Amino acid sequence: MEVIKDIKLLKEKIEQLSKLGAKTIGLIHTKGPLHEGHRTLIQTARKENYIVVISNILPPREFESREAYKIYPRSTIQDENLAAASGADFFFKPDIEDFEEFNEMIGIKLGDTLKEELNGKGRPSYYEEKLTTLAKLL
Repeated sequence: MEVIKDIKLLKEKIEQLSKLGAKTIGLIHTKGPLHEGHRTLIQTARKENYIVVISNILPPREFESREAYKIYPRSTIQDENLAAASGADFFFKPDIEDFEEFNEMIGIKLGDTLKEELNGKGRPSYYEEKLTTLAKLL
């Protein structure tokens, strides 16, 4: 498994594999830390796809406060080891500033209804940021 921090490099690697016949990508997006549920997702993705990518992206705007962002557990070597042992090809954990600048034209805006549901109650930008991150990955 290769750990990649540059989204352009990840794109190049996937394009190279695609030219060699890789037709599907299993993407598992996490904020870390990885656990047994992630292991199962990775193993399933491995069975169903040519390429398996674990993304570990922690956008600060998904959090209710700077303090919550600062204390959130970060990805560790144990996460990388679990991903590798479970069958991932790439562990993508970009510098957040670089990732946010990538395709900065992409941004998801939601109506007020969803912002009031579940995680949106105390964190109004949660769903918009989560969906924007996923749109950039796709």
